[in-house]
Amino acid sequence: MSANHKVSEGQAIILGFRPESFAPKGHSLHGDANALAIERTVNIAEPLGTETILYSDLGGREVQGKMLNPRVVTEGEALSFTLDLSRLHVFDKASGRSVIA
Repeated sequence: MSANHKVSEGQAIILGFRPESFAPKGHSLHGDANALAIERTVNIAEPLGTETILYSDLGGREVQGKMLNPRVVTEGEALSFTLDLSRLHVFDKASGRSVIA
């Protein structure tokens, strides 16, 4: 998140991220320096050649991650994902508007 954020204390927010920001460790474009490690179980693996889209649950919602230089992933397999915190999108829950300046 940038220093120009507009989040107030107690404000309800929604965090969003793109699939390329959520990837199995060692299979992303981002490094681990600004990343959060999250263990998740893969519900569906969709191989697309040079990448695989992985579907998992996080916070009661289905999320997608992108695995570059993929290997075979089986449904039900637990993986250590990394979430690139510098690429998060923050939205006000009530209005749905972005709160990043």
